Amino acid sequence: MKSCNLSSENLQKIADENKWGDYSFLSNLTESHGLEENLNFESEDLFELKNELNEILNEDKSLFRNLNEFWNKYDGEAASIIYSKLSRIPIKLATSEDFWRFLCCLCYEYIYERMAYKSWEDFKQEHFGKVREDALSRNWWRGYSVADEKLVKIGSSDLWRSFILRRKFSKCKHLNRACIKFFNSPERFTWIFNGEKISNTAAVRELGKEIQKQHSITPYEIIGEKDCLTIISELASGINLEKRIEN
Repeated sequence: MKSCNLSSENLQKIADENKWGDYSFLSNLTESHGLEENLNFESEDLFELKNELNEILNEDKSLFRNLNEFWNKYDGEAASIIYSKLSRIPIKLATSEDFWRFLCCLCYEYIYERMAYKSWEDFKQEHFGKVREDALSRNWWRGYSVADEKLVKIGSSDLWRSFILRRKFSKCKHLNRACIKFFNSPERFTWIFNGEKISNTAAVRELGKEIQKQHSITPYEIIGEKDCLTIISELASGINLEKRIEN
């Protein structure tokens, strides 16, 4: 599949002329990706991806718009779908805004709901093709960052975006896996920080700062997942952050 790039100017044409869902119009605006490598997908794979994402939208749409936590589960499902379909794409394509812009336009229904648009007047360029930020790209990188079909579905959307994808150490898969496991134990638990109960978001924020600082002296990239888990636990103890298991 050679033509799967869409410029920001051509995206704006689609928005200005309200051509969402006009695949002939979209096809005429796409350009060659210019890569010599095999992309490892065909157009049929992209339409299968689109259809599977749209199945997520069969839920009551009021839930999508009113409950942020509702998306935690469905972002995990979306990440699993997107990464499984496109797990073998070249990194050059995965870092291309033009590619993600094209894919977001193809899957426009999903973007519309995920961004809680009330009409296409809410359209923003940044929701279509901003690498690691738009609803498709960030979920592909979520899958890539752990390369684990079970872990990719676990954890809040905020944890993934703020703690994993936007951090310098996000290229370290075993650290990412350790973090997701540490913050999402199968047992029910409460976070205790300096003797007080805190939310999971607050725990991520407090411990995240320590993990980031530790990266300056600990080469996460060359140690294993088990050692990463040990370090995270020690850092938590060092700031009086306790994961108290509930009976």
